[in-house]
Amino acid sequence: MHNGTRHPAATPQSPASAPPPLAPAAAHYIGVVSALLLICLGAIGIRDGLAAAGAIRGPSWTRAAVDWFDGQSAHGWMVPVGALLAILGLVLVGAALSPRRRTALPVQATTSVYLDVSDTAKLAAAAARIVPGVTKATASATRRTVTVSVRTTGPEVTKDAVAAAVRTALQPLTSIPRISVRTQVERP
Repeated sequence: MHNGTRHPAATPQSPASAPPPLAPAAAHYIGVVSALLLICLGAIGIRDGLAAAGAIRGPSWTRAAVDWFDGQSAHGWMVPVGALLAILGLVLVGAALSPRRRTALPVQATTSVYLDVSDTAKLAAAAARIVPGVTKATASATRRTVTVSVRTTGPEVTKDAVAAAVRTALQPLTSIPRISVRTQVERP
């Protein structure tokens, strides 16, 4: 039904931002190790089931372990082992609750674009290499700092010139990391 009023023209909305890339959770690795241990326990259970069915010969490993635990009484070593296991449990809970670390830096764009931290280092090294007088450049990066090491032909290549080139290359990032430059003059 049309009542004579005009609806405003549809405007494209900006897309929802994507979540930043994150490293696997610490609990991920613990889960893999736990799964492998459970697979081993399952293999022992299958082996004991085959031994009980008479398919293979040998004593039951599960029964031997249960008998060993059943025959134990209080010993002095049990208290420190129990304390270590309690601390291990707290560490595992902490790992499960720890937040995942970000692995990339956001780039200024209309959609969600991220640059991996290792790629940030590669970009910084490439920018440093184009500075006149730089013969070799390497870089390492974290989310907050980029460290560039350069070899130069002489003292006329300044840290400021290299830092300016790196800063220009990293300009598309939403926040430019702190740039640290180390120079070394090559000996002929």
